[in-house]
Amino acid sequence: MPAPRQNMKPLIETQEELLLDYLLHLEKHKTGQRAVYIQLSMLQRQNRRDHHIRLAADTFSQLIKSKKGQLFILKNLDIFFAYRGECHDDVETSIFKLRYLFSEDPFLESKIENLKQPFQRYFNVERDFKNMVYFIRNNTHPAIQNQEKRQKINPPSHQLKCEQDKQLTPQSLGALAQALKNTDLTNMIRSETICGLVGNAVPQILINELFISIETLGETLVPGINLKNRKWLYYHLTEIIDKRMLATLRKSNHLFGKGDICLNLNVSTLLSQEFALFDDKLLASERNTVIVNLQLIDILSNLSEFATAREYAKYRDYRICIDGLTHKTLNLINTERLGTDLVKITWSSEGLESAYKNNLSGSFNTMGTPRVILCQCNNKEAIDFGHNFGIGMFQGLYIEKIIAEASMHRGLKTTASGS
Repeated sequence: MPAPRQNMKPLIETQEELLLDYLLHLEKHKTGQRAVYIQLSMLQRQNRRDHHIRLAADTFSQLIKSKKGQLFILKNLDIFFAYRGECHDDVETSIFKLRYLFSEDPFLESKIENLKQPFQRYFNVERDFKNMVYFIRNNTHPAIQNQEKRQKINPPSHQLKCEQDKQLTPQSLGALAQALKNTDLTNMIRSETICGLVGNAVPQILINELFISIETLGETLVPGINLKNRKWLYYHLTEIIDKRMLATLRKSNHLFGKGDICLNLNVSTLLSQEFALFDDKLLASERNTVIVNLQLIDILSNLSEFATAREYAKYRDYRICIDGLTHKTLNLINTERLGTDLVKITWSSEGLESAYKNNLSGSFNTMGTPRVILCQCNNKEAIDFGHNFGIGMFQGLYIEKIIAEASMHRGLKTTASGS
């Protein structure tokens, strides 16, 4: 047998080697090309696990499938994505989704990120090719060294075992899905009101939002496991819960036709067989009372699927509400283009001064304040903020407290008049 040639290329090339070959090709075909370098290596260790990297790469899957871009995952876990300039808006949407997914990481949450060390860096390949290559060379090697240093100071695996045992895993998700098939979820369905509130008047109930209590579900079926700590597995869990809740609601016709009801669902659920069965059970007059609440991150993950689900829902006379916006992200999303009936904005007192400086009233006026619901209103400050921008629909603990107090006051008056 002849001895192997010493200069023979390995059968499996590294991503860095593939990227180098691609850059040599790209140098001859720079016209109209762009690229983005995403520094996942700057995130904390718990946000750089395998499923996080797969999820980050999957945000570009539609562009890759349509042959409009090429993606490389480097040894330090950074991502390099080259794409046609015409797809820049789609790429920015994917980047927004990534920033949203990792928004709780200190690198993005604090002031660590800056112009010299951004989470993502864009390149106009035709104009900046040399600078781009220089940046990749200088950025990957130190990052690999930093990665190796991080690995040395990470605690040994046996120290993490106790923490990992409490995490949602594919195995525990499968067991939970099996348990849900034989569980009556009626007692786990919760309701929260969305009210109209003008001035100091008593809130008027406009919508009842129905949802499954994830906390109650976890405590009942898999005590001790944190169901929300792995976003991707949690997303699959919500799909399973969606379908079980729809099956439960099919047997509870008394809930419909007596006022507007809001259901928290995934985009994929709207296109599922379970939703079609749910739809068949409703009268035509009842469908118009159902509002489907969809999360922004779910919408952005697959805009074409969302567009199909939205048109189907509207054809069947359901209304759509987009959830997950804050006063910080409001200016980044064109809600008009998404074509939804209602918009939910999550209240937060953080960064209110910048909210006013950013002229949010213009954004609210564009989308129309009658379509806006301010949620997670847990104090009067939230209500005042909404009223300052002309918002009239609210949801949260503070609203529930006012309703309870008004109801108790009416009860006391009735008792007094009857005695």
